[in-house]
Amino acid sequence: MKKEFGIYIHIPFCSSICPFCNFNVYIDNKNDHIALIASIMDEILYMSHIFERNTLKSIHIGGGTPSLLKVENLEKIISEIYRIFKPDHKVEICIEINPYKFELEDFENYHNIGINRVSVGIQSFDNKKLKKLGRQSNEQKNIEICKQLNKSKILNINYDLIFGVPGETLASLEDDLNKSIELEPKHISTYLLTIEEDTPFFNLVGKNKFHENTDDEVIDKIELIENVLKNNNFNQYEISNYAKDSFESKHNLLYWNNCSYLGIGPGAHSHFVDHEKKIYKRWENYRDVKKYIGLASSNQNRFNLQEVFDINMYIKDSIMMGLRLNNGVNIQKLKAVKDFEFDKSEISKLLNLNLIEFKKNYLRLTCKGRQLSNKVLDNIINNLKGL
Repeated sequence: MKKEFGIYIHIPFCSSICPFCNFNVYIDNKNDHIALIASIMDEILYMSHIFERNTLKSIHIGGGTPSLLKVENLEKIISEIYRIFKPDHKVEICIEINPYKFELEDFENYHNIGINRVSVGIQSFDNKKLKKLGRQSNEQKNIEICKQLNKSKILNINYDLIFGVPGETLASLEDDLNKSIELEPKHISTYLLTIEEDTPFFNLVGKNKFHENTDDEVIDKIELIENVLKNNNFNQYEISNYAKDSFESKHNLLYWNNCSYLGIGPGAHSHFVDHEKKIYKRWENYRDVKKYIGLASSNQNRFNLQEVFDINMYIKDSIMMGLRLNNGVNIQKLKAVKDFEFDKSEISKLLNLNLIEFKKNYLRLTCKGRQLSNKVLDNIINNLKGL
């Protein structure tokens, strides 16, 4: 039986870099586009033998701002993937875009090369929040691009929203949610603003010039998000993700179910699991664009870091990621890979506190447990027996 996997293509260019972003991104240099595309296509072929026994379920083109590439270059990448991997006939092909200037023709061109899902980096419809986040867009531009996208043949549309921005109130967050809902996307992702090292926001925190949300404020905002989206027929299927029926992200589900995925491009991460051959490994490409291109042109290994891990780590990772899903993690299926036990005393405490529950073969977080997910997950993982 073939195992499912996804491909992530990292395009590291942005027209500007947001002050909260710690991804592997660089100010756009169009002179590097052609060489990068050639290197990406070389890497797809170079790595194909590892995944040749797997079924390709999703292609996700992210960054950065991959929409900075010309559509013909995107088509080259997608065509090469099809040539080598022969994807599932229902493969999800998603591109991330920022709400800059797009015309209906641009989205039709995406549709014509096979792209069937678009993820829009809206972040907010509040101009004050957008300015604090360093976004080049504004409320009107965000609305315009969403309306253009709605006119296209691409039906599977996601909005990324950020909450927890300093100065944000429950009322302004609810306004963001309602404006999103009015524009009728099929999927909404909501991410708490986190302060990462080596970002301008991190420096502001160190100077006491940045107010982070308290735990109680975060819980109130999460409850608001869950209630508003639930009341508008968005099903929460993961801690940060909500979808209309059958519009869950196939690519992200591969991550959360701890499946294999191939990361292509500068700084991209990969993860490969083969239980039959007892192979468990992950790796990261070199982050620097020019070094990545140079290694590709000489047909050398692009890996900067490579880690071989064991089945015990696979089990822990599967529980950690699977519990992010509302359905939870299939414990019976994991025990078939390797037997293990939970600490009965700790599990009883979590059950009594209404933080977790068992349903058939699944262990999952309750609504209360999702609000305290980091603490609950640490407790479970640190008290596993037999690993």
